[in-house]
Amino acid sequence: MPQDSTLQTDWVIQTVPEDVWKLIFEIYFHEISRQPSEFIRLSHVCSLWRSIVNNAPELWTDVGLDISFNERKKWTCKPNTELLSLILSRSRTMPLTMSLEGGALTRVHIKSRHLKHLKVFLRATQRAKRLRLNIVLISNLLQSEIDVYDTFKKELLRFPASQLEHLALELFMPDMLVNAVPLLSYFWKAAPLLRSFVSYGNRLLTEDVRALRNARFPFRQLTVLGIEIDVRAFFKLLPLTPSLVSGTFVLAVEEDIIFYKMKCVRLDGLKDLTLMTMQDDRDDYWDSEDEDEQEDGEPLMQILEYIVTPHLKTLSLCFWKHSWSFDCFCTFMNRTPSPPRIEDFTFDPVGVPEEDQIECLELLPFLQILSLTINHFVKDVDEDDLVGRALFAAMQQRDTETAAFVLCPRLEKVVVGYNALSSAAKTIFPEMVEGRWRDSLKKGRQSEVVVRVGDPGESLLVLKRSGLNFRIE
Repeated sequence: MPQDSTLQTDWVIQTVPEDVWKLIFEIYFHEISRQPSEFIRLSHVCSLWRSIVNNAPELWTDVGLDISFNERKKWTCKPNTELLSLILSRSRTMPLTMSLEGGALTRVHIKSRHLKHLKVFLRATQRAKRLRLNIVLISNLLQSEIDVYDTFKKELLRFPASQLEHLALELFMPDMLVNAVPLLSYFWKAAPLLRSFVSYGNRLLTEDVRALRNARFPFRQLTVLGIEIDVRAFFKLLPLTPSLVSGTFVLAVEEDIIFYKMKCVRLDGLKDLTLMTMQDDRDDYWDSEDEDEQEDGEPLMQILEYIVTPHLKTLSLCFWKHSWSFDCFCTFMNRTPSPPRIEDFTFDPVGVPEEDQIECLELLPFLQILSLTINHFVKDVDEDDLVGRALFAAMQQRDTETAAFVLCPRLEKVVVGYNALSSAAKTIFPEMVEGRWRDSLKKGRQSEVVVRVGDPGESLLVLKRSGLNFRIE
């Protein structure tokens, strides 16, 4: 090509196949931006892109309506009615991911003209597969001068959310859910496919569970739950969910719990369980002499003694400091006649005694995946409260007769957050990994190691170059 020649500005657009452009747009949609306005801009680049974007309904399936109170004390709705209608038409008949967001913390009045936006949105929920609702917004709408309740009721009875599979509630403010439930109930009155329910922003209390039950929320058909919940409400909720397969619960305590008054709950279908505690300051954990003196009350981990899960395979625990109890874990794992056979165990080790860490693994002979990670904010934590050298030393011990590893002989994958390891543990961890990896090679199996947070060091990188399936996240 002559040096003074130049490529045409649209050379790439014309040369790249249309199906490749479509794939690029799909990746952009899923990984970078789900804003429909971005795709409208793309459609203005050229006729080819306009054709691709306008004829790819999967790019238009994220439908959100934001009704907010702006700085000038006026309600604003985004997108406007025309753009919202355009998005819905471009999505054709595809299932939608929908969200109703916004809100204000003070009582304000929505105007009647904003009902147009609501009506367009509510009519589209008949195609909603996933739906997220902001309870602060809905509570404010209910306090407005316009009869929003009748609008919701009328539209949702005419266009029921019959395809709904996943419902998420953004709570944020306490005491709002109970008042909003009568209106919310129209979203699940005709939702036979609803299987997943999550809430976040604030904990569910006993009165919230009672209100949902009285409004005939379809707890019995749920297979997936992910909620922040008070312990008393937790025990009210579990008996309502006999079909539960996967549950994630962030546990909070309003006041002292008397566990022996709780009824044991059996969940035969539960295969995946995550239990986390929440401290008074919600996020932080730190070690101090004052905290060490706060040992009043029963350990919150006692909750495990009141749950029967014979088919549980995946367990994730985060019980900090005095909420931890090995005795409770032992009771849970040794429950007769059907103890769970845990194959995937995620363990937040902060504040758990080293001997308890080892004894926990002794109770998991079927374990295939072990994760030692800290998934909450930690500051000023003592080395003694992290995973120590003794755990990885114990994981190298072998049975003198069979030569099999004493701890977790079936282990195939280890996930470690380096922020969970003491300095001493970091020095012995590569040694443990190498021993187990070479043992698995002899048996024709493959081991996998994942490191999160921190520098894994040269030893693991050498093993990776030797063939270890190792990655850093």
